[in-house]
Amino acid sequence: MEKKCAIILIAVLAATVAITETLKAATVQPPIDPAPGYKWQLVFEDTFSGTELDASKWSYNYPWGSYHIHRANMQPEQVTVENGELVIKAIDQRTITDPWCVESEEFDECVDLDYTSGAIHTRNKFWFRQGYLEARFKIPQQQSTWPSLWMLEQEKPAEIDTLATADRYGPDWEESPNYSRQTEPLAGNYHTYGMHWMDDGIDWYLDGEKTYGFGDSASLSNIENGVFLIIDLPVGGWADDPGDETYPAEMKCDYIRVWQQVPIEQAPWAYWTLDEDDFQGGQYLDSSGQERHATPDNVPPADAFVDGVVNEGLNLADYPDAAAKAGTDSPAAQGTPGEMTVSLWVKWDGPTGEWQGLVSKRQADQGAEWFFQINPDGQWLNVNHWSSPSELVAEPPAVGQWVHFAFTVDQNGARLYRDGLLDATEPAFSLGQGIEAELVIGGVFVDSDGKTGSPFNGVIDEIRIFDYALSGVAISEIVYQDSGTKVCSEEIRPEMDFTGDCKVGFADYAMLAQYWFYEGTGMPE
Repeated sequence: MEKKCAIILIAVLAATVAITETLKAATVQPPIDPAPGYKWQLVFEDTFSGTELDASKWSYNYPWGSYHIHRANMQPEQVTVENGELVIKAIDQRTITDPWCVESEEFDECVDLDYTSGAIHTRNKFWFRQGYLEARFKIPQQQSTWPSLWMLEQEKPAEIDTLATADRYGPDWEESPNYSRQTEPLAGNYHTYGMHWMDDGIDWYLDGEKTYGFGDSASLSNIENGVFLIIDLPVGGWADDPGDETYPAEMKCDYIRVWQQVPIEQAPWAYWTLDEDDFQGGQYLDSSGQERHATPDNVPPADAFVDGVVNEGLNLADYPDAAAKAGTDSPAAQGTPGEMTVSLWVKWDGPTGEWQGLVSKRQADQGAEWFFQINPDGQWLNVNHWSSPSELVAEPPAVGQWVHFAFTVDQNGARLYRDGLLDATEPAFSLGQGIEAELVIGGVFVDSDGKTGSPFNGVIDEIRIFDYALSGVAISEIVYQDSGTKVCSEEIRPEMDFTGDCKVGFADYAMLAQYWFYEGTGMPE
């Protein structure tokens, strides 16, 4: 029993280490700030924490073969992963008999392959265009080695060098000035080497400090396909001749990471809580800070504010004139063009024989961009506009129960979420052209007299509108934030959620480790 417990503990500790490494990596950031409105997102990482090279990220040798313009033939056995590091070892030993040397126009001679070393690359597995790259290396003392981290374009021979040779550091770009920066000896100690690739140039960093940069060049601007990574330890060639230097030589890499800039999750384009405290000056205040306050047809009495999902909600069943107008701004014309999300809670009192609107952007004499409504007999609800070739249709809300709805629109059409879960899709949906139509809270349209028509029969609460399409995970988070109800979004890999808490974390890894011990390999049912 003690042996079983020890094995389980080892498995759990292994899972803990994996989770800790993931969390640690998530907190690491480049030494420079992203552009305003953006954040850094880690898109590639290898901390070499296993016992062998990760074949999902790397391939051995060069994409074109086992040798290049130097004196070492590259072989996979010279590349190992041990003690949390990538190790590439160059040895004074020939492992190739044909050819004995490589013809090189660069050096106008045949370069003898008297050494054996290693190289790895990410071609067809990972490539990127622009961002921040950082790697931590310990490079060898031998001046006849050329330890390198460099990049080639996927389809064309554009090149970027980040680490090159023992006491030189910087880029070596075709069509740009070559640059070598003599520093204190870098060999024998760990240093971080970074590269910030921007729209208008590249900056290089050593130990978090900028060392050199240059502006746009023909080669840089022509890179369209992204570059892949190469890590290698050449011998001779561009470096000094080995002469009497002693081998083996070792190059070690602690980690390599690549970040790219992505837009920051935006705040709501508009947010009406519909709480009594947020009804001031005859308007429902916009809590997003964008001042898109909504004006009701008639000022609601205090009785119109009833228990909602969060604090109060607005009772339009008894006070239909409390429906409101919120201006003609279009969320789909801002933020990410053509995208938007509408999120709200409703408690429906049932059909009335008339159309009922939840939230819409439609005006009788200005057309319709979209409207979200329930049909007169209460058989369905839909998102539509007058000239839409396709509409998003789903079941109506349950009568007398709080239900959360969110619909999103982007280039892939429209999706409707009910209580945080995907409920209906319409790939052919597109928005209308009624850009000047009035945005209506709790109704379908604004008539020619400026009054809200076809009001909702029930209570409405927490209306949020975003000027981009939220993910399913983000929508389920809104449901949890408002109601405390955990929603298992289809985007969290439910097959890994063994604990049933709608998350995938340490407890799930521990349960999986225990299952493997008692039941063998495979996944729990």
